[in-house]
Amino acid sequence: MLFQNIRLAIRSLRQNLARTILTMLGIIIGVSSVVTLIGSGVGVKENIAKEVYRLGTDILVVLPGKLEANQNFNMTNLMGSNVLKESDTEVVKSVPGIESAADLAMISGIIIRDDKKSPSSIIIATPSDVDQVVDFEIEMGKMYGQDESGNVIVIGSNTAFDLFGNDNPIGKEILINNDKFTVIGKLKRISTEEATISFGPSWDDIVAMPLNTAKKLYGEVAINRISAKVKSNYDINKVAQDVKDKLIAVHGVEDISVLTQKDLLGFLDTVLSLLTALITLIASVSLLVGGIGIMNIMLVTVAERTREIGLRKAVGAKNKSILWQFLTESVIIALFGGLIGVILSYLASIIIKQFSSISPVVTWNAVILALVVSAGVGLIFGVIPAFRAAKKNPIDALRYE
Repeated sequence: MLFQNIRLAIRSLRQNLARTILTMLGIIIGVSSVVTLIGSGVGVKENIAKEVYRLGTDILVVLPGKLEANQNFNMTNLMGSNVLKESDTEVVKSVPGIESAADLAMISGIIIRDDKKSPSSIIIATPSDVDQVVDFEIEMGKMYGQDESGNVIVIGSNTAFDLFGNDNPIGKEILINNDKFTVIGKLKRISTEEATISFGPSWDDIVAMPLNTAKKLYGEVAINRISAKVKSNYDINKVAQDVKDKLIAVHGVEDISVLTQKDLLGFLDTVLSLLTALITLIASVSLLVGGIGIMNIMLVTVAERTREIGLRKAVGAKNKSILWQFLTESVIIALFGGLIGVILSYLASIIIKQFSSISPVVTWNAVILALVVSAGVGLIFGVIPAFRAAKKNPIDALRYE
């Protein structure tokens, strides 16, 4: 009975192929959008996890603002006020178990060389010993000294290419906020997944200047974070608590957060999950529209095939048989639309991977869920047309013109 309904449904849909394809469009768009977005979210999470494992689990990050590891993520908690100071870095270094620590300040500004700009570059001010915490390598030139206060900078590979192309940037000048700076070093390119500064900007995109220079030009700068490396023979969670306790004692109030890489991964995972769920929910509206489209077309189909329904009932077909025939057609439309949507999402993930740093992961769980949801949409929105077909009076149906 089921296979007969499927055969009849496919034959009926093939007779109106153009209309069938148009009916599928809402399901196709909805499924492809949802699967692609879920895959992108999974891909971003995997990239972040790889970054954590690459950096190791021995990194602490001190951020302004109070945020407990067991709290729900709230970006406003991480913003805090400008409570971190250079002296806090020395406090962090004094805690037993800390191998090294470096502060980092973000500087707003425009980077120009002649008529070229570097739109994605991020300006930071940090001491030269930041390399003891973050793993990077100088490809050309050198790093500035610890007490350097001159207008010198070290740039990432992307920034170098934006401003100088393939030319050697060492010794050349650029403008930052109309102040001249000389490039004294260029960082070796780091792969996309390895280029972040503890979930911050990419080292490939930075323009780094000495903290002393930033203070000389822009006054007192706000420290945005302090990164610290913990010695291998120490418990990172205990050291994190010791750092937190000591900074609270110095500040006199709990206005900072001390997080491990795993804490940051957990928070970012929560944010990404929420964003993915929200965007997926929005994309799911297409499924609703697709379901309404299926119901509309099935109602038209029932009206067009009224005489067929009457004839089948006249030769003994039961209401249940008519009901399942039209339900089967509705589900097949939705399933085929879902299948095409999955194929399109796979192709979209390949394109996204080629032209962005995101590597979407189309999992079998997402595919199965998409097909199940598609079938469910077809079943739900096919019920009303199917019941209308099943309830038709055979005599009235045979008289229908």
